[in-house]
Parts: sequence; structure tokens; C-alpha cells
Amino acid sequence: MIGLFQMNGPVQVIVLLILECGVFAFHCVYAPYADKITRFVATLVACIRTVISALNLTYIDSFHGVTDRQRQFIAYTQICMHFLIFSIFFGIHLSRLMMLLTG
Repeated sequence: MIGLFQMNGPVQVIVLLILECGVFAFHCVYAPYADKITRFVATLVACIRTVISALNLTYIDSFHGVTDRQRQFIAYTQICMHFLIFSIFFGIHLSRLMMLLTG
């Protein structure tokens, strides 16, 4: 769906942000068979993804209030957020592996 707006960058970013907000709202409201930890992790990851998508708005050319140095800082912030999500999932898999190995 996002590919339909390939020629219009601002609309593409806004559609992506709307979809991410929908995923975040879904995880906040609907998780009937999930325990508290699973629901918390899913909601946290959806929240971080929404923030990352919102930060993409600063890369639009028509958004004149942001300098290149600020965009670089925002890019590093996005990288750190991606690393945070990676660390969360890596920690979950590592703890499950340790549980399997220790019996």
C-alpha cells in the first residue's frame, strides 16, 4: 500500500506513520491470549517503531526547520532505537536458549 505513494515522499511517510499508529493502538487494546510480559514487549516495540516513523518526517525536503546536523543527530537516534529493539529480541531469544541448555 505504501508503494502506491512512491512518487510523493511526504504522503508516503504520513501513511507509514498512520499504519504504525494503528499497530500501536492494536497492541494496546487487543491481546487476549498474551501474558503481561509478551503484551508489554509488543506494545513497547510498537511504540518505538511509531517514534522512529515519526522521526522520518524530518527528512522531508519541504520541512525547512531542520539543519543537516540535526538530521544527522536524528539518524543516530533512530539507529539507537533500532539497536534497542534488536537488543530486546536478542535478549529474549538468548534467555530462552539458556533455559533450554540448563534444562
